[in-house]
Amino acid sequence: MDIRDYTVPDRWGRDTRDRVVLKVQTILDHMKNRGVVHVNGKDCITGYAYHELYDWDLYFETLFLSYFGVPGFCRSNVELFLDTQHPSGFVARTIMEPRWRHPFKPFLAQTALLGARQTGDFRWLGGKYYDRLKKYLDGRHMDSYELYGLPRADRLRACRCRPRLGGEDL
Repeated sequence: MDIRDYTVPDRWGRDTRDRVVLKVQTILDHMKNRGVVHVNGKDCITGYAYHELYDWDLYFETLFLSYFGVPGFCRSNVELFLDTQHPSGFVARTIMEPRWRHPFKPFLAQTALLGARQTGDFRWLGGKYYDRLKKYLDGRHMDSYELYGLPRADRLRACRCRPRLGGEDL
């Protein structure tokens, strides 16, 4: 199948195929030329010219790239985030400037699985990365702001204003 098979006429009946293909190619070029960074010995995708790696983008950009047969960033980005994990299991939602009051949303395991399924190689998920994913998913760190040396008033403020995680709201 080709991406052209997924396009449909717009509301005026005009064919959108060429515009969609051009837009997707432009996005891929931007990701390749502006969004790939080398961090701690790994090539990672940020999708942005300012090179910050965010939690949501990790999942959605690697999912987008998976449709084009590009699985490598799933592994490198997941490893990069897990390598910054706090002993409590907490993983910050950013890499370049970690925001230690903002936890990573629940996409690490899904992204790891996506990459492993694409390559057929699950071995990298063994050992330390398995243990770190398990600790992250355990979720006990979500309200452990005292671990980061925050005064009590700051802990209370951080708990009230932190972004909602989604998984904890089910």
